[in-house]
Amino acid sequence: MDATGTLVKLRECAEELLLHAKRSGIKLAVASWNWREPAAAALDVLGLTAYFDAVVIEPHPRKEEMIKKILKTLGVKPEEALFVDDNEIIVRRVRRYLPELRTLRYGFEVSSLCELLEKLKAGEL
Repeated sequence: MDATGTLVKLRECAEELLLHAKRSGIKLAVASWNWREPAAAALDVLGLTAYFDAVVIEPHPRKEEMIKKILKTLGVKPEEALFVDDNEIIVRRVRRYLPELRTLRYGFEVSSLCELLEKLKAGEL
């Protein structure tokens, strides 16, 4: 359950996507606009923490700053990375500040994690 008491569960294909990415040698990271303790606890409870090579959780919407920290930590160039988010405003801002970074808006450019998994398997990403 989250901080409001709402039951939280993984979206369809979430764990399969993470597992496939890790097995393919892809570095995975989280850039989350939340309070660190409850968000990190949710990752732990859902059994997801081990999938991620970097986790940046901060209580502000400036994900471009979080992404810069992640790229530096992982030693990855922006043009080698892909950012996926469901918030149109955040995706637009990330595109403005990191134009060389590939981005996908979840729910618009990719409809589901299952679709994202299929694109990854097909080598489209």
